[in-house]
Amino acid sequence: MRFRLMRKSILLVIVCFSCLSFSQEIPVPIAEGVITITTNQRIPFKKLRKEGLEIVFYNILTRSDYRYLPNTIKKIEDKELNILYINPKFKNEPNIREKYIPLISRLFKPEYPEGIYFTKEDFINKTPSNELVLLGDKNEPYRDDNIVICEEPFFYYKETQKKVKNVFAVSHNGFLYFQIKAILNNRNKTDRAQRNDYPQSFVRVKSGGDNYFYVESELINLWAESLTFAATGNYALAESLSNTKGIVWDFKNKEFNIFKNCEDFNNFIKSIDSQLAKKCETQQPNIKWVREVIEKIK
Repeated sequence: MRFRLMRKSILLVIVCFSCLSFSQEIPVPIAEGVITITTNQRIPFKKLRKEGLEIVFYNILTRSDYRYLPNTIKKIEDKELNILYINPKFKNEPNIREKYIPLISRLFKPEYPEGIYFTKEDFINKTPSNELVLLGDKNEPYRDDNIVICEEPFFYYKETQKKVKNVFAVSHNGFLYFQIKAILNNRNKTDRAQRNDYPQSFVRVKSGGDNYFYVESELINLWAESLTFAATGNYALAESLSNTKGIVWDFKNKEFNIFKNCEDFNNFIKSIDSQLAKKCETQQPNIKWVREVIEKIK
């Protein structure tokens, strides 16, 4: 019994020493950033600090405090995704020091006044209505506005709980959303034959700068869908042809540009910086590549 208690005490000392040694290397406090835990989950945070042997931070997505022992933390980055800390246990892990560009979009909040932008002109002039809305996802009538991020929601008028239809954009809780119908109605003239099953839903702006706002949506090429259905008679197969496609709002041309395939995306890139183009090996461009390019030219 004495030996068992002694062994537990030794293990506890080792664990505490390990946690302490790691926590001393974490540059607390950190105002805002992204933390990666050992399961590779990436969590955007605010107010990261040390309390006792634990690292505590405010999880932006869940709006609550989280607590982790330092040895369960893999990496910490600031809000620009500059690396502030790497757990020594993972310092030789492949790509551990790479700046992971795509997930910066989870923190992006454009400076647009809250409200509904009924027309493109309202959006360009930053003059929304002051009507209040609720954020809801596709599978439920509506939810209250404690959802922090929703990728492709519907919106509902707060007073009537009727769905918001036939508008251009909504700014809600700091995030900006374009209605898919507005994207399809204001797209570049070469971006024909694209559709979405939920045109009254919205897509969140993931990233942006002085030149573009970037969004993504599941779109189906009408020609490919029609040909597949004609050849097979299988509607489910035809509908499965949808792909996640990158889309930019082009400030200069005041229109949306849909990257409908890899060749189309390459042509878009070459007009800006030919060195960013790649050889197309598949029909659709890798969405990670699209995100990385947009971060460089936005």
